[in-house]
Amino acid sequence: MKLIDINTTQNVTIQYELASLKERIFAYVADMIILGTALFFIAMFAGIAAAGGNAENVIYIVAFPIFFFYTLVVEYLMNGQSPGKKLQKLKIIKLNGKQPELNDYIIRWAFRSLDIYFSSGALASILIGSSNKAQRLGDVLAGTVVVKIKASHDFKIEDLLKIQKLDDYQVTYPMVKNLKEDDLLMIKTVMDRYKSFPNNGHREALFSLSKKIGDRLEISDIPQNRVNFLNTLIRDYVMLTR
Repeated sequence: MKLIDINTTQNVTIQYELASLKERIFAYVADMIILGTALFFIAMFAGIAAAGGNAENVIYIVAFPIFFFYTLVVEYLMNGQSPGKKLQKLKIIKLNGKQPELNDYIIRWAFRSLDIYFSSGALASILIGSSNKAQRLGDVLAGTVVVKIKASHDFKIEDLLKIQKLDDYQVTYPMVKNLKEDDLLMIKTVMDRYKSFPNNGHREALFSLSKKIGDRLEISDIPQNRVNFLNTLIRDYVMLTR
């Protein structure tokens, strides 16, 4: 599993899990199946529309542009995804964390032929497998990477419930039981990112989340130590809901 740290323009470091070669191949195959199915129906309807005429001209005029520009159009319109990437929960992003622009997609698309078609995918496979950032040539020139939207190491509610329950534990904030599981997972994620990257951006996120949760639970006196405060909320939640 390859990871990459993206330093955003707000000086916040976000860690992403890079898409593996296998996941990118599966996304590519899924796209080709979807595209092939669409072209099949286009060809079939073109033949019917031609009514015995020269159906090949209709197919070339309609189907060829769709096949040629498919990747460029869908990735641009779907903000860095294609149907295949969406199925695999993958997304294209810039190395600075921003959304790629049209010229970035054009660069990736222009070198797709060399990376995939002309080399039968060998060049792309070698570069993705050997690169620290899992980039093919088009990615390197466009300054993009393909990441997993939902990383495999995301926290689940079961991770929180593994916290040992103490019989003599005294709950500090009983109103925490009104929170949802997603709220607790967000608290855990923000805390762990702050511990891994204790910069100003993540510190602000920690303070902002503490205030937001405090307001929701009507806690007027939030402790200065925000990490201990959020840890207490997690512990209280586990004790009250297990």
